[in-house]
Amino acid sequence: MKVMRKSSLTGMNCILSSINKFQKKQQDNWFQTRQTGYCKSSVSGYNAIFIIFSAAKMEISKKQITEIMQFPQTVFQIPVYQRNYKWEIDECLQLLEDILAVGSNEKRSGHFLGSIVYIKHGNTTIGSVQEYAVIDGQQRLTTLTLIFCVLYLLAKERCDERGMNNLKKFIINDNVDESEKLKLKPTEDYADCLKHILGESSDNIPKHSRLIENFKFFQKKITNQNSETVQKGIAKLVLVQIQLDEHDDDPQQIFESLNAKGKPLEQSDLIRNYILMTLPEATQTDYYNRFWKPIEQNTKDESLEKERTSAFIRDFLTYKTYLQKRKIINESKVYDEFKFYRQETHEDLVQLLNELKSLSEHYRKLLNPKYETDNEIRKHLEYINRLKVGVIYPFLMPVFADYHSNVIDKETFIAVLELCQAYVFRRAIVNLATGPMNKIFAALYEKIDKNDYLRSLQRELLSNAGTIRFPSNDEVRRELKVRDVYNFNVHYLFERLENYQNKERVMLPSKDITVEHIFPQLPDANWKQQLPQNECDEIAKSFLHTIGNLTLSGNNGALGNQTFVKKCEMNVDGKEQGYRYSRLWLNRDLKNLTAWNKAEIERRCEHLTERFLQVWQYPDVVIERRTVSFDEVNIFDAGDPTGLKLDYAVFNGEQLRATKITELYIEIVKKLFMQNKDKFLRLHCAKRLLSTNQQVLCRETTGHGQFKKIDDMYYLLTQLSSQDKVKNMKMLLTELGLRDALRIKYQE
Repeated sequence: MKVMRKSSLTGMNCILSSINKFQKKQQDNWFQTRQTGYCKSSVSGYNAIFIIFSAAKMEISKKQITEIMQFPQTVFQIPVYQRNYKWEIDECLQLLEDILAVGSNEKRSGHFLGSIVYIKHGNTTIGSVQEYAVIDGQQRLTTLTLIFCVLYLLAKERCDERGMNNLKKFIINDNVDESEKLKLKPTEDYADCLKHILGESSDNIPKHSRLIENFKFFQKKITNQNSETVQKGIAKLVLVQIQLDEHDDDPQQIFESLNAKGKPLEQSDLIRNYILMTLPEATQTDYYNRFWKPIEQNTKDESLEKERTSAFIRDFLTYKTYLQKRKIINESKVYDEFKFYRQETHEDLVQLLNELKSLSEHYRKLLNPKYETDNEIRKHLEYINRLKVGVIYPFLMPVFADYHSNVIDKETFIAVLELCQAYVFRRAIVNLATGPMNKIFAALYEKIDKNDYLRSLQRELLSNAGTIRFPSNDEVRRELKVRDVYNFNVHYLFERLENYQNKERVMLPSKDITVEHIFPQLPDANWKQQLPQNECDEIAKSFLHTIGNLTLSGNNGALGNQTFVKKCEMNVDGKEQGYRYSRLWLNRDLKNLTAWNKAEIERRCEHLTERFLQVWQYPDVVIERRTVSFDEVNIFDAGDPTGLKLDYAVFNGEQLRATKITELYIEIVKKLFMQNKDKFLRLHCAKRLLSTNQQVLCRETTGHGQFKKIDDMYYLLTQLSSQDKVKNMKMLLTELGLRDALRIKYQE
């Protein structure tokens, strides 16, 4: 929740007054609020939040922050389901400015900072220490603890024993076990950071810590000159303290309601809360350490120092559910989709968390290729990373898992990585829209034939037409003649061209080697003397940034705008700057030339284009066009059902009168389900096909899908293409060992 700027105690008093005023009126609304998950009260801002609380069993009072934080023998525990410490420099600066303003104004008696909500765990007292689980207020408590640490260390530098003792009570509990020493008990990593700040050695300090960065910020801003003003300001900070009833209040509902009003939570924060908060406290910590913490660590983009856990779960759900839903998940709906996907039992939760953790290990290498130990695979992961096509991740995660579990070998895996690059980069070269690719890759993994892994993928991508096509060699040749590649991923392009079948690998971008224009961007008079004016103008206008006029050089600055002959021959001070002395493959065809003009640019374009087609290859497979049979055949041999009607179907010798694929789909699923429910529900594909009534209710309220009732508990999603319905029937029949059980006949 953001710090409230320029506010006063009046606002807080209004809140407390509103709580009393609306308590009886909102009694009935509370139960509706608990079901819907949001407050329908028309009262705005903080009033709306606290009216939610008014009907719950809780203690509400206003307190000075110093009074709260100096509770003797007290630990404020940040539960593992809480989001991580998120405040950045802007929020810290805003808080510090407010503290300095109120501290320097003798007329101001207080400054309202918001609320703190916690649960007092009466049965978890350790020795003489009382633990409070913080539901809301973590960001402010942690930040104020950092400020107290800075003030404490300043007093220590001054050898101010009295000041140290006065400040210590806000940070440390005396005469308690080491585990309860810190008054603020954040997650393990942040606890180590706090100990490090206070001068204790630790080997577990994370490489990038928002907590340590904010502490260093306060160290710069708070000095001996203004420390007294800071302390006066903190003493005037006032909070609304809300203590929930451990047994009667719903902390998850309150958590979501509170955070909907404050600094927005990441979708992954809500999911972590959803998974962990409902578990017993001991299990929360165990599951956090076993599953969630590794998932968060694995899904961090270390080059950008950015958490990608929400994106990872979105990609996971896309991989798992796209063929069923035929819809890409909105970034703001990941939490809702996760709740719909998650099954009810504890065993299902453990299985889901294990799968997420396992796939996150592969996701880590997609985000940070340095963690891949195989040099060849790492090289291609780096290339894919540089193409910046995150839409490919829902496909690559399970492919990576197949490689890891030996479903495919290293050679096949690398071939898949190269195939993806060829498809993506060719499309970019011919300037095809990137939008459709998310749907292509979302559905691609499910279309793999595990017995013919690579070729089935090649056939699938080649079968695409129109805006989702795999550009042909001729299409690439035409486009590269005129395509501006200098302003389009030029380092990836030229690094791969140079390194193809070349043992001396060049890395781009590099301080030593850069991309250079052979005909310069600002040609001097000598160029214009050697070429006709109209040709100079044409090259500058149409060929300047094309592949034929670009190369790599370690002497770009020296070569500059020199004429072509000088660029070839330059050898000032024996430093061999010219193309003639270059070891690079891309300069081999330049060494013996005596002139540079439009014709040479076109010849070089053809030469580099042929190398391009070798690097980003067009798959050498024949696309088989399956014909549809109008005889009675096994469903596995019947061909594409799109646009066709059924004459009849025969299941285990029983003739069915279904005339539509949808009718057949519903009837077959019902029959297979009713034959053996327990066996059916254990099938790998069952979770994707069936939904519980609670999930269907959630779906229908958000307009997702059309369902057909299978029994009192389960529903079947029917809003699928005919092709996908047939595919689902084939999956069920295969897993149940009934591949010969269903025969169909299409109407001619």
